[in-house]
Parts: sequence; structure tokens; C-alpha cells
Amino acid sequence: MEMVDKLKRIRENASRNFKPDYKCPICKDAHLIMVKDETGHKVARECECMANTTYKRLLRASGIDEKDVNVKFTDFKTFEEIELKFAKSTSAKYCQSFRMQRYQKNNSLLLTGLPGRGKTMLGFCVSNSLIKDGIPVMYTSYRDVITRLKQNITDGEEYSEEIKRMKTVDVLFVDDLFKGKITESDINIMYELINHRYLKRLPMVVSTEKYPKDLLAIDEALGSRIIEMSKGYVVEFKESGNYRLR
Repeated sequence: MEMVDKLKRIRENASRNFKPDYKCPICKDAHLIMVKDETGHKVARECECMANTTYKRLLRASGIDEKDVNVKFTDFKTFEEIELKFAKSTSAKYCQSFRMQRYQKNNSLLLTGLPGRGKTMLGFCVSNSLIKDGIPVMYTSYRDVITRLKQNITDGEEYSEEIKRMKTVDVLFVDDLFKGKITESDINIMYELINHRYLKRLPMVVSTEKYPKDLLAIDEALGSRIIEMSKGYVVEFKESGNYRLR
């Protein structure tokens, strides 16, 4: 009995001295807190830590590289160039208007033109801003995704799963669209993807070295859909000067 009593005392002391290591001391990791509403009744409200938890989850799912997840509009330097100023302001305006326009036809952003002008960086600025607002974004490099899809095209189930994620995510960021040699198979795959998003009014952020007229020349049906989706949010880089080398 003496041994049993001793063990009980040890457990009781341990219980009193134990301090849980909560990530959020306010809600104790429950993500909900009780507050009084305007009538004085207690109601459950989402804890502020939930926004941070959601942000980290969306960031992990986005496919954005670790070195790019913190890129912000304040990091994009315009060097007092009119073209870069316009690109930055248009991209920022797109983010500000996103919630109001996300279900309309013109709900996408198109960044086109010369290489090295900051198209991809602006795409990351937009993506990170939307994720910060709790909107799921998926980043994909065109060359990587087209290679992966073509490798899986003979496996119907694998191909379907792969392209479904890109078809259905809230916002899809396609970087360097039609970079390199373009085959009929490439066009067909991208048409399947973009046409689905066009019909469902799902937004995209697209960066490409192809100007709008080039996209139409590659495939008019595909190009016209991208242009229509981006109406009011098309940025064309025409001036020379490599942003990366500054």
C-alpha cells in the first residue's frame, strides 16, 4: 500500500507541475475562443491563430519554392520606369479587386513580353498576397507540368489526377507558358486545362514571353480565352532591360 500511495503522490505532483506546450496560449490550440456578442451571450469565434495556421497550410500546398514565399510588392523595384510602374500597379490592383471579380469572366492576370522584366516575380507577389488572404493558389512551371503530364498521358488515372488539381484549384499560376518548342500535344493539354478554368470561371495568373498576338497565332481558341479572362489585367513588357541583372 505504501508503494501505491507513493506512486499516486508522484502522479499528482507531475500533473500539477505539467505545463502543456501550446502553440497558441489564447485558445490552447483549439482554434476557437468564447466571446460575448452584442447581446452579452457567449459565442464561439475563430481564434486569430487560425489565420496563421491556414496561411501556412496554403503555402505548403501552393508549390511555391521556399525562397519565393516571402516575395512582396514592396520587393519589386520599378527603377522609375513607366512600364515597370504600370506592371506593379496593375498586379496590385488585381489583388485588391480579386474578391469582387473572382467569379466574373475577367478574373485573371496576364504578364507577357520580354524575358527578365520581372514577370515571374510579380506572379509570386500576386500569389503570396492572395494566399495571405486565405485563397488557395497553385504554382506550376509550364515546362515542368507539360513534361509531367505528357509522361503520364498513357496512364489515364495518373493523368486525370494530375490535371484535375490544376483544373480545380482556386487560383492557378502558370509560369513561362509556351516556353520552348511547342507541339500539338502541348497545345491540346493546355487547351483542356485552360478551357475548363475558362468555363468554370476559375482565375489564373499567367506569365509568358508570348504577346497576346503570339498566343492567338499558337492557337486562337486557347489564346482568346486567356485574353478574355485577363481583360483589364494584361501587362505587356516591351522595353529592354533585364530586371534580374540590376
